[in-house]
Amino acid sequence: MAMTTDLPTEERLVQLFQHLGIRQAHVAGQSPEDWTGLATTHPERCASLTLMGPPAVDPQAVGRLASRLLVVNGDQGPRAEKVRGAVEHIPGAQLVTLHDYAILGWTDVVADRT
Repeated sequence: MAMTTDLPTEERLVQLFQHLGIRQAHVAGQSPEDWTGLATTHPERCASLTLMGPPAVDPQAVGRLASRLLVVNGDQGPRAEKVRGAVEHIPGAQLVTLHDYAILGWTDVVADRT
């Protein structure tokens, strides 16, 4: 049996869900490394996926979650146009744009925009 740390993030999450008896969970994240594996290999485990200021969104990675996808994005900074353009290619996904706001790698969206 593999050590838990040897498994990809998505497999560790699935094991945690199974251990806790959770069939589906509402998942939120920013970094694609944290959520892409779960979204692509176990989309049935995501009741919803909320991306808080992601640096990028791959429409293919989240395509099976489109109707359950919410992306929160700023309207300024290097990520704004890239993320908005990607979300426009995901039919059914929802985009919330925070006006006069740039989301950067160190931005705390929740603290800044309660």
